[in-house]
Amino acid sequence: MDTSSLHRQLAALGISAERPPDASAWRALLARLQDDTAGDELRRRERYLEAVVEMQARLLTSSEDHLGAFNHALAPLGEAAGASRVYLFENHRRPSDGALVTSQRAEWCAAGVCAEIDNPALQGLAYDDFLPRWADVMARGERIEMLAREYDELERMILAPQGILSILVIPLMVDGEFTGFIGFDNCAVERRWGAIEVNLLSAAATQIGLILAQRRAQRQLARANAEVATARDRAVEASRAKSVFLAKISHELRTPLNAILGYTELLLEQPGERDEAELSGDLRRIESAGRHLLTVINDLLDLSRAEADKISLRIEPVELTSLLADVIGAARHLARRHGNRLVTELPAQLGELLSDRTRVHQILLNLLSNACKYTHDGEVRLTVLAHADALEFQIHDTGIGIAPAQIERIFDAFTQADDAPTRAYEGTGLGLTISRHLSRILGGAIDVTSALGRGSTFTFTLPRHVRPALSLIAG
Repeated sequence: MDTSSLHRQLAALGISAERPPDASAWRALLARLQDDTAGDELRRRERYLEAVVEMQARLLTSSEDHLGAFNHALAPLGEAAGASRVYLFENHRRPSDGALVTSQRAEWCAAGVCAEIDNPALQGLAYDDFLPRWADVMARGERIEMLAREYDELERMILAPQGILSILVIPLMVDGEFTGFIGFDNCAVERRWGAIEVNLLSAAATQIGLILAQRRAQRQLARANAEVATARDRAVEASRAKSVFLAKISHELRTPLNAILGYTELLLEQPGERDEAELSGDLRRIESAGRHLLTVINDLLDLSRAEADKISLRIEPVELTSLLADVIGAARHLARRHGNRLVTELPAQLGELLSDRTRVHQILLNLLSNACKYTHDGEVRLTVLAHADALEFQIHDTGIGIAPAQIERIFDAFTQADDAPTRAYEGTGLGLTISRHLSRILGGAIDVTSALGRGSTFTFTLPRHVRPALSLIAG
C-alpha cells in the first residue's frame, strides 16, 4: 500500500496529525489494512493461477516436441512473477566423462532485458565445476533462492555477468528424477519471492515436469513402434531372403546332380559301346559337376561356420610366390572361359607372410573368379603391393560394374549385383560374403569401388602376421 492511500484511509476515519486516533479508530484501521492485504494476496494468487493455466494451454496446443516449445509458454509465468527472465535448463551427461551437466533449452525475457539463450557458457555447464551445491539441493526436490550478495565465488562467476540481482530456481522432476530446473531472475531489484508466489511457481514446475514426462513417454512409445516396424521389416526381408536362398540353392545343387546322374545313366545304358574319347569326355563332365557340387556344399559349410565364429585357422609361414602361382593358374582358366585377359603386376620382393594359406588362397580365388565371371572379352588385373606390415591385393576388372545402391548388398549372403530372377550369372552369391568373413578373421579387410558399366576394383588388405588372438578361433 502506498503512502497516499494510507493518508486517505486515515482521513476517512477522522485521523490526522491534529487529532490522534482513539482505540476504536485503531481497530477500524487495522481491519481495513488486513482486508486490503488479503485482497492483494487474493489478486496475486489469481494472477499466478491464471498464468499457470495459460502456460498449460500453450504447451498442450504446441505441436513442437522439444524444449524450445517452452519459450512461448514461459511468458505468462514471467509476467505474473514480475521476473526479468524465466528459463528452462535440461540435465544430461557429458560424453567425455559422464559428469552431470545442464544446458539452457528455453527462455523468456522481459522488455529491455538481455537474452542468454545463446550464451555458450550456459551449454554443458557442469554442476561440479560451477554450481556444486545446486545438484544436491535440487535432487532432493528443494528450491534455491538467493540475493546477489549471497552468491558464493563460483555462483558469482556464472550469475553476475547476467546482471542477476535475485534468483529463484525450482527443480524439474520427471518420474522422480531430477532432470533440470526452471529459473526466475530479477535484474532490476533485489527481492525475495513470497511464500504464496513460491508455492504457485513450484506448482507450475510440477506441471512442466508432468508434461515433460508425458512427452518422454510419447517419444519412447514412438521409438518402440519404430523398432517394432523395423523388426517386422527385417522379418519380411529374412523370409524373402530365405525363399531366394532356397530357390538358388536348389538350382545350384540340382544342376550338377542332374549332370552327374545324366552322364552316369548314359554310361550304364551303353556299356562297351563308347570309344575311349567319348568315355573320357563323359567322365570329365561328371568330375566337373561333382567338383561344382562340392564347392557349393563347402560354401554353405563355410558360411555357417563363419556366422557362428567357428572358422578353423592354421597359422603358418606362407610362401607367397607359390601361393600366387596356384591362384593365378586357376584364374587363367576362368579368364579364358569368358574371353578375358588376365594381367598380373607383382613386386620383385614379396616378403614373408604368417597366415592361413588355404584361407588366403580361397579369398583371392573368390575375388578373381567373380571378376572373370562378370567380365566378358575384357581384362582382369591382379596387382600386389607389398608394404612393411601388410600386403594389398587389388583385383580390377572391366566388367559390368556395380550400381551404388548395390555396393554394400553384394556382401550379403545369397546376393549378386544382378539379383533378378532372370539374372544371367549363376552362383549362390556366397563367395563375397565368405571372403569378407575370412578377411576379417585374418585381421584384414575387403573394400570395393565400382561404377555401373565401367568395371570394379576389389582391394583385399592382409596383415603380414595374424594376431595370436585371431589364430585361436577354432572349429
